[in-house]
Amino acid sequence: MGLMSWIDNKSGKLSAWDVAFVKIGAMIFGLIIGAYFPVLIKQYVLLLIVLFILFSAKPVYTAFK
Repeated sequence: MGLMSWIDNKSGKLSAWDVAFVKIGAMIFGLIIGAYFPVLIKQYVLLLIVLFILFSAKPVYTAFK
């Protein structure tokens, strides 16, 4: 099984909500990475990590179920 067919098989199980959660999780992950540069976001790193885990848990669970 190639990588693309594996991804297609796993992503076929995701609903529209799961895709939205993946987008939000990716955005929050980008904010976490960006938090190491600007001072304004750095104070919220722990909150962003918690939000990233919360928004990423359901799509990962659904894809690998």
